Parts: sequence; C-alpha cells; structure tokens
Amino acid sequence: VDRDLGRVIKSVTLGNTKKWFPEMEIELNPGLVSIIGQKGSGKSALAELIAHATGSWDTIDESSFINRAEDHIADLTVRLVWADDEVTTHRIGDAQGEEKKVRYLSQRFVERLCAKDGIADELVREIEAVIFSHTDPTETLNASNFEELRASLTEGIRETRDQLREEINRLIREEGL
Repeated sequence: VDRDLGRVIKSVTLGNTKKWFPEMEIELNPGLVSIIGQKGSGKSALAELIAHATGSWDTIDESSFINRAEDHIADLTVRLVWADDEVTTHRIGDAQGEEKKVRYLSQRFVERLCAKDGIADELVREIEAVIFSHTDPTETLNASNFEELRASLTEGIRETRDQLREEINRLIREEGL
C-alpha cells in the first residue's frame, strides 16, 4: 500500500448532524487545495470538522465554528474514507487523537500571516513541521524536529566552511594583503 494514500481523504460523511448539515457522503478530489462556496455555506465548518476528526484542530480560537457551536454539535460524527480505503470515524464531543493525519491552518492563522510583511517565521515553522512529519523516520537521524534535522545534516558543511574561512585568512596573512 502506498504510504501517501493514507494521507489523502477520499470522502467525508457527517452524521448525527441534527439538520445542521446534510447527512451525505461528500467525495473529495485527491488534489484538493481549497473549499469553495458562498459566505456562510459551511466551508470553514467543514474544514474545522475534518481537522478535529484528524487531530489537527486548534482549540484555542474561540471564534471558530466548533467552539461557537459545540453545544449543538457535540454528538456530530465525522466519517472519513482515506485513499488507502481506511475508514475513521470521530465524534466531535470526544477528545482529538494524538496523530495529526492532516495539517489544518485556520483562517485566522492565514490572515495573521498575510497581514505581516514578507514570509513570517510562523509560516516557515509550519512548513518545516509538515516536511518533518512526512519524512521517513529512518531518515530523521534521531532528530525530534526539522530544526534539529537541518542542524545535523548541515554540520559537515558548516565545519568545511569554517575550515575554508580559516585557510583563506591564513593565506591572506601570509601574503600580507
């Protein structure tokens, strides 16, 4: 089984919705990069429900759909069918799992990044976390995060650079330049 298929959601079905959402299977394109719809059509709600069901929802944002509607959706279930045909079901009132099967960036997070000049450190850290989480464990060199892995992989290059710098400085001193 292709390891990447376990990271692609084939479909989502919301159950026990109390008529907040239609209870139907929604097939997703494997290359999905956005959810498009009119304002108030449930785009953010759907994204948050999927994020919660996959362990990556940010519970801090009090203005989020899940926080605002939690009393009404506590029994709502999110059934996900993955491209490797694994099926997972999560009840919104339950705690999130430890494994983050998707990476969810809230609208508020993206808006904060867009308000800053240039690439924000926060975005770089998020991208690095995604890269590290998808790196084969046999290639992480016992690093616990991307920063440690980068330091380990570039240590030899830094040492060579420092040696070359010292050699250049020695040559400059010898030549009296």
